[in-house]
Amino acid sequence: MIRRRSVITMAIIFLLGILLNTQVFAQEEFQTYSGDLWSRSTLTGDWGGVRNDLAKKGVTFDLGLTQIGQGDIKGGKEIGWEYGGRGDLTINLDTQKLGWWPGGFFTAEVEAISVMVSTARPVHS
Repeated sequence: MIRRRSVITMAIIFLLGILLNTQVFAQEEFQTYSGDLWSRSTLTGDWGGVRNDLAKKGVTFDLGLTQIGQGDIKGGKEIGWEYGGRGDLTINLDTQKLGWWPGGFFTAEVEAISVMVSTARPVHS
């Protein structure tokens, strides 16, 4: 009974995803990457117009970087700092804009994760 309920739930989520995805494409407008550093939507801008041209044709690139430093200076089993970082590169292909087939969309994502640990030993006087 639980397995059947899980299958039905997954089917409903899948169908809702398809319906919502279709509505998003119908309302989508072109996002420009141009502008100065403070007003554009991305840090690297429009790459001399190349990024805007690719986006109009259905090819977009997104690069994200998250860095986290956290530490325990008093208490716990060890005193020290940890650094964690994550980088993501996402490539999106809108097959309708590319002229391949209507309503198609591909997304490829590459992810890299790094962790560094530095343990400080307490000094006893």
